[in-house]
Amino acid sequence: MKHPKLLIPAALLSALGLLWIMERPLIGWNPDKTQRSQDLRSHMDLRTPDKWKPAWSQPPGVQNLSRYQILYPVEALQLYFYRAFVDDRFERSVLRIFGMQPKALNLTGYRCQLSSVEGAVKVTWEVVARWQYVDDSWPHWSTWYALMLECTLTDRIHGVLNPEVTVVLPDRSQRVKVPIEFPEPSGSRGSLAICVKPLTGQFHTSRILEWIETQRLAGVHDFILYDTDLFGASRFVLEYYQSLGHVTSISFPYLTAILERAERNSSITPQERYAVYQQTYLVALHDCLYRFHKLYDYLVVIDVDELLLPASKEPLINSVRRAHVAHPEAASFLFLTSWHFEESGEVKNPAIPDYLYMQRYAIGSLPIDNQPKSIHVTNRTVTFNFHVAITASEQEYTYVILPWMEYGYLHHYRGLCKVKFAPQVCSDILHTAREDPVLPAYRQEVSRRVRQVLTHLQLT
Repeated sequence: MKHPKLLIPAALLSALGLLWIMERPLIGWNPDKTQRSQDLRSHMDLRTPDKWKPAWSQPPGVQNLSRYQILYPVEALQLYFYRAFVDDRFERSVLRIFGMQPKALNLTGYRCQLSSVEGAVKVTWEVVARWQYVDDSWPHWSTWYALMLECTLTDRIHGVLNPEVTVVLPDRSQRVKVPIEFPEPSGSRGSLAICVKPLTGQFHTSRILEWIETQRLAGVHDFILYDTDLFGASRFVLEYYQSLGHVTSISFPYLTAILERAERNSSITPQERYAVYQQTYLVALHDCLYRFHKLYDYLVVIDVDELLLPASKEPLINSVRRAHVAHPEAASFLFLTSWHFEESGEVKNPAIPDYLYMQRYAIGSLPIDNQPKSIHVTNRTVTFNFHVAITASEQEYTYVILPWMEYGYLHHYRGLCKVKFAPQVCSDILHTAREDPVLPAYRQEVSRRVRQVLTHLQLT
């Protein structure tokens, strides 16, 4: 069958130098799935029995992480596991184990050794693990990749599942124990949260405030942030929002540990170092999905220099729900990107205060299919990258590109275009720049809120 197309007038695209968009499918089609699958919530009765779960399980976000190591290594192979998660969303419950490995390490034949206890009886067994990279398409030069092992949890489980899995390597001479997470709902299920990849260092205080308060005005109230080494006012601001219940902060020293080992074992270039960062980010983002999928219907994956806003001033969750009704089998909804570069200049409005960077640089391009971002349906996405769902269980397609005038789009702020893109790409993007029609609706209230928080925290 032909791919549906994103319908934009050809004359307009030609004028923009962006005709290549028309070659992109509207739907990420999976030809192997031809039957319309029923909603996965119908499998609730087949999910992991509560009796499997150990007594120490706690709700996500308030877990005592002190019982964990930073990583679970097989140093001789430079193989470093992170965590294992029980995934009981589908007909067959599975264990998903995430980690990092060098590209040169090509192992097949992993096995998972599991055990359960019922009374005085302990049962131990092994199952074959299915191995895959999370996403080996980018950065294409990377020498390290995030991996996922998948082991089916069988009917041999009796009583309580032991809260760790032993990963047995193919030659059986090496094995490593990895703790198992049992994600639990905590109170009522939320609608939507934003997941942000690991943050390091210090960010401009007022920009973090502007980002959070703009997304809150768009109806997003929960932010899940991974903290590798934040310091200074950035940490202070996030702790403030954490005290209000809006931010969940997850300590993620795994990134630093992987980078140290990559540099220890070989001399890596700045480009290779960047690639290690990107691949390790994927481990953190999958932690977000598998730790919180029972708490939220949808997870937004964006960065702190990006705003995802609806086309009209309705809550973002309303836009997503409309998209879900229109495309009930999609695992993720893809929003096109409006680029905001400083070459386009500032909005000429003296009422915009200096502390609002995103509002001052509200001049952006028309939304295009260049580094779009997604909102994921948490009971469908299995693996994903920074932009779309890659695999989704029992789904006909993994993503849908949403018409921006109806559902909204991403606002991406990246300083100078010439630093990000080649001259011709910059020319095409900057040629379409205009004052954004969506951002002004938030201007007055976000200005008031940011000023109020800056004053309250004595950061003015």
